[in-house]
Amino acid sequence: MAKSCHNGSIPAMLAAFPFSAHLREAVLFPVSTGEISFQWSDLSFPFMRFRRIGFEISAKSRLFKASARWHQANMTEIPDHTTPEAPASPATGDSLQATRILRDAIVSCVLPPGARLSEVVLARDFDIGRGALRAALRALQESGLVSSSPRSGWRVTPVSAPEIREVCAARRHLEPILTTATLDELAREKLAALAGRHAALMQRFDDDPTGSAAIRAAEREIIESVAEALSMPMVQGWLNDLWDRSVRLVNFFEDTGPVRYTPAPRARLVQALTEGRRNEALEHLQAANRALETWLLERFLESGARVQSGRPAPARRRRAAQVTS
Repeated sequence: MAKSCHNGSIPAMLAAFPFSAHLREAVLFPVSTGEISFQWSDLSFPFMRFRRIGFEISAKSRLFKASARWHQANMTEIPDHTTPEAPASPATGDSLQATRILRDAIVSCVLPPGARLSEVVLARDFDIGRGALRAALRALQESGLVSSSPRSGWRVTPVSAPEIREVCAARRHLEPILTTATLDELAREKLAALAGRHAALMQRFDDDPTGSAAIRAAEREIIESVAEALSMPMVQGWLNDLWDRSVRLVNFFEDTGPVRYTPAPRARLVQALTEGRRNEALEHLQAANRALETWLLERFLESGARVQSGRPAPARRRRAAQVTS
């Protein structure tokens, strides 16, 4: 018995296929061949099955293409440097240690100003994991010691007159808060001992050309101890960044020129703070900052042509600088 074609589903099915008008009419009306009489609508079941299979193939194809696009976007090889747009990694013990290692190398000019930093070379030479290394470079970028660009990768911040003015201006505005530190008896005793050591080193400054590093280390202990007494971790972090950048500038110009920087007599600062003479302590900080800015700008003007031209570092630094090649 022939199936009826007037169920309303066949025309809708045919509308989805690019058949000719003659074929659509043949499906809707019975045809006689003489001995065999049948209706084209008997083919409705094969057509519907063909359509269902086609939809399944199309869905699987779309799923495969979407999976391929996701794999291409998320499973590609990580580049040798991290661009500024990449998300920062959370700080871990390894990343904090890596930050200290690289910070010391930059401040001491083992990694000289303007040097390009390869993650592969840094990880190998400093024995740092790639994940901790990227987190450390991010932290140093926030401190102003390195910079990054999509094309050039990581780079140690170059020495420039704007940087000198920025560092000194920031210290001029932020360091006066040190005069508000509340010192207990233990802090006073510690500062007195540090001040005595700093004064002893200063007495041998002219006779010991290699004593600058020891004097700066003693000076740093003094001002860090005062900053710690503020109980302001964020402010202390800002000050540490500024002091690191200042020491880096001094190290660079001392390593590349004949003039040494004369440190400020920090024993006077300690005496003023422990005796409660805040105005005197403030005057000391301001005078020390003015002397530093003047010295840095004079050294920059003397060596500006060499700094801007990017000529090689002196022989004693050239070997250390090879870690960036």
